[in-house]
Amino acid sequence: MKEKRLRNLTWKDYDISTYRYRELKNFCLQYDEKKKKIQYGLKAVKIDGMPKGNQTGKPTEENAVRNVMLQQDCSMVEEAAKATNPEIWKYLLKSVTEDVAFEYLEFDQELGRLPMGKTDFYGYRRLFYCNLDRLKNGDKLIGPQ
Repeated sequence: MKEKRLRNLTWKDYDISTYRYRELKNFCLQYDEKKKKIQYGLKAVKIDGMPKGNQTGKPTEENAVRNVMLQQDCSMVEEAAKATNPEIWKYLLKSVTEDVAFEYLEFDQELGRLPMGKTDFYGYRRLFYCNLDRLKNGDKLIGPQ
């Protein structure tokens, strides 16, 4: 049996349902928001002159745990893009995190010209979502074919 080309693979071939795709897409669209929420340095104590004797918990520890979780989410998206295709991973990242269509990426001001056509690019984008799904499930990534 002849093997399918990457550009011809569908969501069904990757075993990703419509709802799972929507979940992964929305996860990616939160990328910039999560990047902005990452705080560097200690932000536990607010010195505003007001007494604070009744706070519970460990604010420094909670902030550190939140930062680690946000960084893991962001690096998961980046890792899936790099594993999909190291040559176009920045285009993939921009496409999935900012919901940018191929037509706007084809001649991008920052990244330059995209080195492939629309059908191939969307094939790699489906592979990206498959890799992201695998990362979130703890499975092995699929590289470029």
